[in-house]
Amino acid sequence: MKSFPALVPSKMWILVCSLAFSLTGCGGSAEDPLPPISDIFNLLPGEEITVDGFVTVLPGTFESSTAEVGFAIQDSATAGVAGTIYVQVDPLLGLDFSTMKIGNSVRVRGIVSDLNLMVTLTVDQAEDVTIQGGGGFIYFPQQMQTSEIDATASAPEQQAKIVRLNGQLQLDPLGSGSPVVEISDMVGPIGWNLWLDDGSGLAQTFWHTTANLDPAPLGFLSAGTELEVVGFLNRDDTSYEVFPRGNFDISLSIPDTRNLAAGSHSLIRGVTALPAAALAPSGQYGFSLHEENGQGIFVSITSPTFEVKDYEGNPMTTADLGYIGFLNSIGLYPPVIVHVEGDLVDTTGGDQVMVADPGGIRLVSSPLSFPPSVSYPTGSIAAADLGRIVSTAGSLQVPPVGGNVGSNGWTSVSGGYRCRIDDGTGSINVFLPVNVIDPLNSGADFLTDLVTWPIGVNIGQPLAVTGFLRHFDGEFEIVVLRNQSGYID
Repeated sequence: MKSFPALVPSKMWILVCSLAFSLTGCGGSAEDPLPPISDIFNLLPGEEITVDGFVTVLPGTFESSTAEVGFAIQDSATAGVAGTIYVQVDPLLGLDFSTMKIGNSVRVRGIVSDLNLMVTLTVDQAEDVTIQGGGGFIYFPQQMQTSEIDATASAPEQQAKIVRLNGQLQLDPLGSGSPVVEISDMVGPIGWNLWLDDGSGLAQTFWHTTANLDPAPLGFLSAGTELEVVGFLNRDDTSYEVFPRGNFDISLSIPDTRNLAAGSHSLIRGVTALPAAALAPSGQYGFSLHEENGQGIFVSITSPTFEVKDYEGNPMTTADLGYIGFLNSIGLYPPVIVHVEGDLVDTTGGDQVMVADPGGIRLVSSPLSFPPSVSYPTGSIAAADLGRIVSTAGSLQVPPVGGNVGSNGWTSVSGGYRCRIDDGTGSINVFLPVNVIDPLNSGADFLTDLVTWPIGVNIGQPLAVTGFLRHFDGEFEIVVLRNQSGYID
C-alpha cells in the first residue's frame, strides 16, 4: 500500500511551523536586544524609540478612516505579554512600503505620538522602517468577550492587538434600525459600523473601504446572525472598536452557511481534511473544510492552478494546500486554518458545496484543533451529517455498480474504488480515491494493492473507515481521507 512520503517540502514545513512557533514567539536579531514595544507606554509624547516587531496590519489598510497609511506591529511575548503598537505614516511623505507583508520582521524608529488618543509611533522617512525578514510569523488573535472591548480604557496595553470576537450581530444602538450603518465623508463611504454581542455586552466593529471590505454582497448580515470577527483593537478618542483587515477576518459558521439559499455569498474558515487533488481524477477539484465541532462542507475550486494565498497574501499552490490537509490530519499542532470566500451551490444529490471565488482562499491564524470524527452505525448516517468527518464499520457487501476488482467487495470506478459496508443497521457506500491511495501519482498497481491489502477486502469481512461524508449519485458516501491505519482498516 502506498503512503505519503516521510519528508515534507521545506517551503511547506516553514509555512506551517512558523504558525506553531507563534504560540511562544521567536528570537530577534543577533544584535543587542532593543527595548520591548511595551516600553513605549512608559515614554512621553515626542520621545524617540526604536523597536522590533512583526507586521500585523498592512500599510494603508485603515486609511479611509485614519487619513494616513500606517501599519501595526507586535513583538514576542515579554513577561508573557506581547507588545503592540500602531505606526503612523503621513501619505504626503510618499513612502513606499509596498513590499511589506503580514508577518514580516521589521525595525521601526519613531516618535511617540497619538492618533485620536491611541498611543502610536510616527515615522517621517523611509529609513525609519527596515524590513528585516520574510513573512510567515503570525500571531493567534486574542479571544475577547464583546464587553471587554470598551474596557480597554483600563488596560491600554490591549490597544493595537489583533483580537477575535464571536457574537450575534445587533441592530444599530443609535436607532437606525439596521445592523449595518454606512459612514461617509464628503467624497463617499469610508466604511461601515457593525455591532456584536456575545451576551456580555455590545462591541463595535468598523469595516474599512480601504481594507477592501464591503458588506453589500453578504446577505447574511442581519440582526441575530452569529459572526466571528478578527481585527485590530482601535482606540478612537474615548471609544474602542475592532477593525477587520479584510474579508479573511470575517467568518460565518459552516452550519449557518449551509442554511443560506443557493447562490448566497459567504465567508467561512476551518481545517482542511480531504486533499485538494483527491477527487481530481473523477472530474472534481477541491477540498473539505471543517470546523472544530466537525461540521464541514466541500469547497470546489476550478483547477489545479487555482490561486491560493498564504498568510502573507502571496500565491501558493494547491499542492501545498494538499500537504496542509495531510499535516493537519496527522496531528500537527496548531493545525493550519483556511479561510474561504465564495458562493453556496446546491448539488443534484441534495448536498451543498462552496464554490470559491478567484483569490478567495487564504491561510489564516486561528486557535482551532483538528475536528474529531463522529462515529455512527452504518444505517444511522443522515442528511444532517453531510460535510462531517464520520467513522463507521461494517461487513463488505456485494459492491455497487462498477468494474469488479477480482472477486472481492471493491469496484473500480472513475477516480478510485468503491465498496459498500453494513453493520446490520443499513448499508453505506465507501469511496477510496486513487489520489488518496497514491497521492504522488507514481503509477502504482492499484489492482494489486486492493487485492493484497489486509483491510478486509473480501465480501463478508469487516472494514472500518473514517472520511468526509457526501451525497453522490443518489446515495450517501464516505470519502476516505487517508490511506493510513485509522482511516481505513
